[in-house]
This record gives sequence, structure tokens and C-alpha cells, in this order.
Amino acid sequence: MLTIIPNRHISQQILLSWYNENARPLPWRTGFPRDPYKTWLAEVIMQQTRISQGLPYYEAFIEAFPNFEDLAKSDEETVLKLWQGLGYYTRARNLLKAAKYAHQMYGNNIQLSYLQWQKLPGVGPYTAAALASLSNNEAYAVVDGNVMRVCSRYTGNDTPLNANEAKKVYAELATEWLYTSEPGKWNEAMMELGALICTPKNPNCAECPISNDCVANALQLQAELPKMNKKKAAEQREINYLIINPTAKTIILRKRIGTDIWKSLYDFPERIADKQEHKLWHTKHKLTHRQLSIHFYNAGKNSDYEHSDCITIPIADINKYPLPKPIVMFLKHQEG
Repeated sequence: MLTIIPNRHISQQILLSWYNENARPLPWRTGFPRDPYKTWLAEVIMQQTRISQGLPYYEAFIEAFPNFEDLAKSDEETVLKLWQGLGYYTRARNLLKAAKYAHQMYGNNIQLSYLQWQKLPGVGPYTAAALASLSNNEAYAVVDGNVMRVCSRYTGNDTPLNANEAKKVYAELATEWLYTSEPGKWNEAMMELGALICTPKNPNCAECPISNDCVANALQLQAELPKMNKKKAAEQREINYLIINPTAKTIILRKRIGTDIWKSLYDFPERIADKQEHKLWHTKHKLTHRQLSIHFYNAGKNSDYEHSDCITIPIADINKYPLPKPIVMFLKHQEG
């Protein structure tokens, strides 16, 4: 076991100076304290998402819903359609629930504390720490994957990032290092260092402002740290979709309900018997804990599969509905 946890501190002024010169000019980074709504929206969208992928979604949401009130007045289907393709759709549903709750409880002038942020659906301790420090100047340390990676390499700590105790171990370090005079900027500097320099693979130690005091850099352990416990193998699942066209210009969609994947999104009815429909396409799609093998079959005008959660729509309107990514891919394939 390596586990070196020396009493070492990051030079706050060096890191903040680096951040001031190198921070990406992102649209929600405007002044301190940050705008609560824009900061919250960015935090939710960018969870488990690259900035390059999430930025167009952020801009689309800001254009559609400039503030909490506008988002609170929307509906789930509209929000899910805007979110389409970003994945982790629970975030989108919680986004709408949180906006409705925040607007109902606090009106238009929303300046929430760390504890108040945590009352919003989908906002846990990490997100609340980011929001409270950035928009309300409260001294709470952010502990996301970027920060934990910096903590692990800088101190030589080999506690796996996905271990049960990881958040506690790295939160203690992050809190110890927190620059309480400017907690929001400090948290952003730590996250930016992890995102731009101390990356998961091939970190750019030559450009790192704190590399001289980093254990991983001194011992050449960048590839070994941070540690990760082996993940459980993904569940294998097969889905057989039926493309049913009651008329030449209509198609049947199914709204997903219950607690299964893609809740409240629309896909096609599934095959419930072994029939010899013509196979149109096959694709694989990976979710967090599942590996999907998806087949699409042409069932023609067959109506045996219609049930209460199915609707018949004009084919031309299909893209008006929120659809899982594999359905979007299938439609593009058919167009091609």
C-alpha cells in the first residue's frame, strides 16, 4: 500500500494566479458571486459530461429558460426534448422539479445557502458546495472527480476514487486547503486544474503550477494514481423494437413509464413473441450499468402490439418527441 498523506499544502496564491491566467471563458463564469441560476444550470448539465458536449445544451437551456421562473413554468416533455442525447435523464427530471420548488419557495430572487441548495431535487453535498461557494461566497470545498484526482496525486494517497470512504478522505484534504477568502474561485481553480492539467490520462505535469510539490510527479506515479476499484461487469440486455406503420404516413410510439431506463421518453413497442418480421437495423448502446443490444424490426401494419402507453403519430412529427439516443440513431440510419 502506498498511502502517503504528508502534511503538505498547495500554494494558494500560485494556484489562484494560474487560474486567473488559464481559466476557460465559459458563459456562466461572469463575476463573483456567480449568478445562482446560471451556475446551478451549468453544474447540473456538466455532471459526468465534458464541457464541449454540455456547452450547446447549456446555451439551449439558457435561450429557452433564462431564469428559474421560466424553467419552472415548463413541462417535463419539453425539458426532456431539450436534454435529448445528453443521457442520465434523471438529471433533467430533477432539473424541472428543482426549478419549480425553488421558484415556489423563494420567488425570483434566489440566493440560497448551502443547506437550502441541498433541499432542491438532485442537489447533493458536492453540488451544494459548488453553488454555495460560487454564488454565495460560503466556505465549502468542492469534492468532484477532478478535485479528488488532484488530491490523490498531490499527496500520494491511493484510496480508490470509487471506494466508499473516498469522498470523506479527499473532502478532508480539500477542506484543509480551501482558500476561505475566495472559496468560489478556489474551488473553480481546483476543478480547472484537474480538467486541464491533472487529467485522468497523460497529465501535463510540465505545465502544472504545483508539480514541484506533487508526490505523484516526484515518484513518477501519475499512471498509478488515482486508484480505482474494479467495476462490476455491465448487465447485458437485449431489446427488440417493432416499427409499426398503421398507415403510410403514421407510426406507433410508446411512452416509457415506471422505473425502467429512459423514463418519460418515447421509443417503439417491443416484440412480445417470436415472429419473423424483417430486421431493419442493429446497434449496441452502453449505459452506466448496462450494455444494450438493440434490434429494429419492420412489423408493417401489425396492430397486435398496441397498448395503453402507445400513441399513433404522423411520421413527420416524430422528432418533436423526446427520444433515447438509439432511436435517434435508428432514424438517421433510415434517412441515410
